[in-house]
Amino acid sequence: MYNGGNYMQRVTEAIVGVLGSRRFFYVVLAFFGLSGLWVALSAVFPMAFDEEFHLGIIRVYSGHWLPFLGGQPDGADAYGAVAADPSYLYHYVMSFPYRIIALFTDNEMVQVILLRFINVGLFGLGLVLFRKVLLRAGTSPALTHGAILLLGVFACPAANRKAARPRG
Repeated sequence: MYNGGNYMQRVTEAIVGVLGSRRFFYVVLAFFGLSGLWVALSAVFPMAFDEEFHLGIIRVYSGHWLPFLGGQPDGADAYGAVAADPSYLYHYVMSFPYRIIALFTDNEMVQVILLRFINVGLFGLGLVLFRKVLLRAGTSPALTHGAILLLGVFACPAANRKAARPRG
């Protein structure tokens, strides 16, 4: 005779076993990394509506050693009140890899792709740290890895749509 409850319990245990495994997390992480690299390589600059804006502010900060600007820098009027921007930390931190990249190439597309690679790496590192925080908080590995998977399912298609949209 068919015992549906026992079958469902075995299926549930198998799903939890797969989701809770380290291998599953590494597969998800690799998928996000490869997806991010694909977007970084295939997207036309500017990919998102504000990618050119962010690159411009990174260039502004690349001319300053400290993140605190005393006033509006020359040539930064197109980016708004840069000296009063509360999200300066990202632009300031990214100005250091930009400075190194700019030493080797002045090709804007190469600079953008390399900065995108760095952002993909930062996102991957963020996923690893997010996993550690959730596990340390007592969340089960299956729920943690499922949440990370859902984050990517909803985040990656939006980036891919932006990258794949036709220019004209």
